[in-house]
Amino acid sequence: MTRGVCSSLAVVATRVLGGWQGFQDLMAFQQALAQEFNESSVDVEIQTSGGAKHLTIMFTNSPKEKLPEVERAALGRRVAEFARDRYGDYGSLTEVRVGFRREWQAGTVTMKNTEVPYRFPIER
Repeated sequence: MTRGVCSSLAVVATRVLGGWQGFQDLMAFQQALAQEFNESSVDVEIQTSGGAKHLTIMFTNSPKEKLPEVERAALGRRVAEFARDRYGDYGSLTEVRVGFRREWQAGTVTMKNTEVPYRFPIER
């Protein structure tokens, strides 16, 4: 990772996650997800907008994307439950989203197709 990218990540961590510890916690959560669901590429994102805070979990180039809809929906629910049980800042979230991303190279361009079909609002 280049110095500029690391600096940018540190700024994002400070602003969005409340500091370096928040960033480290998110990285540990991402690694736990990859291990629990036997995935090599799991992306975890926090988005805030208008007082709402969403945790989005994306499986990239995963064979699970090709599961039948019923099995994919059950997987989405299990991932959201894992977030409930393991993500330290879960109490600040308004929604957990689970989806799939396909990435491939087209020459020098990286192409991406993202689908986020599973959304789990957090009820208080």
